[in-house]
Amino acid sequence: MPFVLAVSGLKNSGKTTLCGVLLECLRRKGLRCAYVKHGSHRVCSDPGTDTGKFVEAGFPSVWWGEDGLRVELGHVRHASSGVAFSPLSDGEILAEMTSRFFPGFDLVLLEGGKHLTLPRIWVGAPETVPEDVRGIIAFYGENSGDAAGECAKAPSPQGENASPCGEVSRFTRGEEAALAAMVENLVLRGHAPLELYVGSSRLPMKSFVAEFIRGALEGMLRSLKGGSDFRRGILLAVPPAEGAKSDEGGELRGRMPEV
Repeated sequence: MPFVLAVSGLKNSGKTTLCGVLLECLRRKGLRCAYVKHGSHRVCSDPGTDTGKFVEAGFPSVWWGEDGLRVELGHVRHASSGVAFSPLSDGEILAEMTSRFFPGFDLVLLEGGKHLTLPRIWVGAPETVPEDVRGIIAFYGENSGDAAGECAKAPSPQGENASPCGEVSRFTRGEEAALAAMVENLVLRGHAPLELYVGSSRLPMKSFVAEFIRGALEGMLRSLKGGSDFRRGILLAVPPAEGAKSDEGGELRGRMPEV
């Protein structure tokens, strides 16, 4: 599961530009990175379209065209009102998305998502942060730091919900390389020898247990043809147990996606 970091700020604050610079910097450092944009606009197909009919019926669907593809998770319809809605919360959608689509990646940079429970870089000055935004680990902007090349430290305006140490790093424009280095350190520090998921929920395990399972897997795979190249990790898909029941959204309980 990749490390997920939000880049948030007010409209036209420079979030997209910063994401582009950070992604390029981190790719040059050898990290596998992905980008997700979280917004308030509708992205799913209208009910009357071909794809929309299946999405409204609760079937996860993919629209595949010449320039790429779009994945729609599907909806369930409320029994009494008939209104279609997503059966997953924002946090569940994020966990499902990262575990399904980016299992071998190091970092997912999520633009937006002010109200998601994530560590985040705030693009703008501290006084522009809405009261209900949490998890800020760094400020970035024209006047958010001291002299160029330095990482100034300041008490967090949000207390314990901002960063683990209660301090927030500040970066000015021109210090993107230093900010990328901080992000790289966070990503590498969070690496585990193995992560195991049931559905989109990560199973907690001690390091020695993870190391044991990883060693056993690699040992068994080396006996198979083509099973000794672990440079991009190992993806293991376990189908649902026979007789697993479906929930209201049509998903099979007990399903285990690629991990």
